[in-house]
Amino acid sequence: MIKKHVMSRQLFLSLLGILLVTLVLSACNMPTNATPTEVVPPDAVFTAAAETMTAQLASTVVPSVVDQPTITKALVVPETSSTPEPTLTSTPTETPTPTEIPQVILQDDFSDQTSWYAYEDDRYGFKYSDAGYHIYNTIANGAIWSIRELTFSHVALEVSGTRQEGPADSYFGVVCNFSDDGDNYYTLVIGDDGFYGLGLMENGEYDFLESGTDENNIIKRGQGITNRIRGVCNGGHFLLYANGELLLDAWDDSLDEGIVGIVVGNKQTGGRAEFRFNDFAITYP
Repeated sequence: MIKKHVMSRQLFLSLLGILLVTLVLSACNMPTNATPTEVVPPDAVFTAAAETMTAQLASTVVPSVVDQPTITKALVVPETSSTPEPTLTSTPTETPTPTEIPQVILQDDFSDQTSWYAYEDDRYGFKYSDAGYHIYNTIANGAIWSIRELTFSHVALEVSGTRQEGPADSYFGVVCNFSDDGDNYYTLVIGDDGFYGLGLMENGEYDFLESGTDENNIIKRGQGITNRIRGVCNGGHFLLYANGELLLDAWDDSLDEGIVGIVVGNKQTGGRAEFRFNDFAITYP
């Protein structure tokens, strides 16, 4: 009888254990008011982080220049034949000279053949060849420009130019304060016949504000001869250098800021004027 009683107690404890386990499992599956935790895939976490970083950069970083595209633009811009007096000139109290090493913003030796516009037809063209970048222009009394989409109000631009062919009174130079798809900009240019000038395109009309002829042989003469030009566009103050020597010092407040580039111009004589450009640089003035 004692042995039988013990067996019954063990059976009771086993049944009680099964009942308790069943109740615990049922409680785990019962609905609750708590909000379940969302499981986020790892990739989604990284994506969200990248989007947040991008948003923060977009809202806090203010670049000093506009982002540079892979290709530049170029258009035909007709000139007028007249050379009026400058609309606004004055004599600065000091004449800056390029004695200090300028802070370089961009240097381009034209070895990367994707940075400037490339196109050719019978009237004008832009091409890479002969260890440089070429612009040719067959339009009489017209200017052809190619730009880098970098915007400044205070900048200095340098480039070397070599007349490969064409009339001696053609010219080359730099462009600044360019805007409105070419309706507004300045040019600082020289020709290897000794011509130099500051041109203004304003609302689609082009004139030279100041121009002259180099009488001191600062500009090297002749086809195939290279000249180094430096044009400063500094908040309405314009300086033009050739081969390190000052040619022009002028003031004008028509345009405040804009994109920069290079230009080749023809005068009334026309013909195919082609210049090779080397070693373009953008610096602070």
